[in-house]
Amino acid sequence: MTEFAFRPRVISFSVGSLVTLHFVNRGQLAHQFETDYLHVFPAVITDDKMRVEIRGLDFVRLEPRASGTLTFFARRRGRFPFACTIEGHREAGMEGILEVR
Repeated sequence: MTEFAFRPRVISFSVGSLVTLHFVNRGQLAHQFETDYLHVFPAVITDDKMRVEIRGLDFVRLEPRASGTLTFFARRRGRFPFACTIEGHREAGMEGILEVR
């Protein structure tokens, strides 16, 4: 995460796999990761201070220089958009695609 991009913009993985996404906010502003793909599936979020198991994920928010890990099972094939949903960030180009094969 930086102003205003995710790297990589396309994240590919196989259906049925355990997926671990590691986020690092290298920017000067807070950023979020949100995708409808994870609204209904269980996930685990961890950072150096906590571990949270949730039934569905709304978003992951990271302050500048923070990092965190999101783990979930890929349960459905398709292409699913993700974005930083802080006002103006998506419009500035901070978006991408989860590609589940």
